[in-house]
Amino acid sequence: MTDIINKIYDDGELPEDLNKSIFIALPKKPGAAECEQHRTISLMSHITKIILRILLLRARSRIKPEIGVAQFGFVEDAGTRNAIFVLRMITERAIEMQKDVFICFIDYYLKAFDNVRHDELFEDVRKPGLQGKDLQLLKVLI
Repeated sequence: MTDIINKIYDDGELPEDLNKSIFIALPKKPGAAECEQHRTISLMSHITKIILRILLLRARSRIKPEIGVAQFGFVEDAGTRNAIFVLRMITERAIEMQKDVFICFIDYYLKAFDNVRHDELFEDVRKPGLQGKDLQLLKVLI
């Protein structure tokens, strides 16, 4: 498997059968009838998953310095639970100090991946240093 992955990485080309995924919609609740009530998963080859994981780890190491300390979600050790904890601490402190706290929650109806502009995404990924074979493989996979 290592030889196959190394060849794919060196060539920058993914064989067509490895570039295919099967999408399956799973209901979030029993009896779900509308699309919004389903979660979509993707079934793909193990080789593709390994390549994606390698690219993710390389991208994270280059992008990590660009991420602000206030960023929560999709960041190691800064998930949603951490954000909720910080918000709770702020509100508890405000109550102690008898200060008002104003909170605004925005629920975007569309998910972030529904409107991705790939050409702009590749330019943004290139800025912190992701380039060469890694960038080529990302383009092939998307």
